[in-house]
Amino acid sequence: MKLVLLLLFLINLTASAKEPKTQYFVDAKGGLHLREEPSEKSKSILLIPDKSEIKILKEVGDTVKLNEKSGRWTEVNFGNKNGFVFGAYIRKYFLLDKKFSPNKKLFYEYYTPLANYYNQCSYFESDDLEKECFIKIYRSNDKKLIKILTHNDIPNPLNEPRNNIWFGTLDWYDNKSFLIINDASDGVYSSTDIGYLNIHSRKYNFILKNEMGECNNKKDNVIELIEFEKVFYYKIISENPKIQTGYFTMIKPKADDYDKLLETCKRDLKNSVLVKPTTVIRKNYTFKINSKKASLYFKGKDILKRDNID
Repeated sequence: MKLVLLLLFLINLTASAKEPKTQYFVDAKGGLHLREEPSEKSKSILLIPDKSEIKILKEVGDTVKLNEKSGRWTEVNFGNKNGFVFGAYIRKYFLLDKKFSPNKKLFYEYYTPLANYYNQCSYFESDDLEKECFIKIYRSNDKKLIKILTHNDIPNPLNEPRNNIWFGTLDWYDNKSFLIINDASDGVYSSTDIGYLNIHSRKYNFILKNEMGECNNKKDNVIELIEFEKVFYYKIISENPKIQTGYFTMIKPKADDYDKLLETCKRDLKNSVLVKPTTVIRKNYTFKINSKKASLYFKGKDILKRDNID
């Protein structure tokens, strides 16, 4: 009996530890007016900036429609002021992650609006703002907000749209940049773009692209393609033991070779060679590839593994 109670306690403790804390933020690009009364004609006390955290006190009145949006007037607290805002511009968010920069001078808070989208945030293709995330960057010494980044600040690395696209901040890349992973999938084809984004200039530096697609004419085959430092690698993964598998590199790739490989799963061995074990060490990451496996390590973690992307 004691063992059962202990197991139940540990299960409940684990579940509660994973439950993200709910917070409420303004979701209005031009900011949201805090008014004296629950009416759009009421005097504005101040303009609450977009993505500012607020505390909800209570909702008042019936649901109304303003600017083609439906909601209820809501009494809120912002700073040391109480007042009313139109509730359609309030959104619930969960704290996804919080990390300090290597020199501890900055830290970020990463927010997602849906608990069931924990660890991933859709963008580009989706018109559903319920999936839009944002990142707040603060100075550590006085906790002053210095920057807000949204999905609009993340470059689109994909050449064509996918059904499900999201981005994730794995960690600080250095004291002024984030390591960014853009991932996309349509259920058959997937693409992952990895690079680092300067939080001040918003300049994006590409590191590696990993693409996987199902072959059209061979049921059991999947082709994987990797681009790293302008070198193209590809690998056919097959359940058929008669088909040779392994990473190859194109010696003189043509512009359309990549597309042809995806479409046909054919390897032109005259223009390709099986890769030799290679390790490339950079300041903040290490790339390793051999005929069986490709890895990109960041802070000791292989971030090409799907389990490590979130």
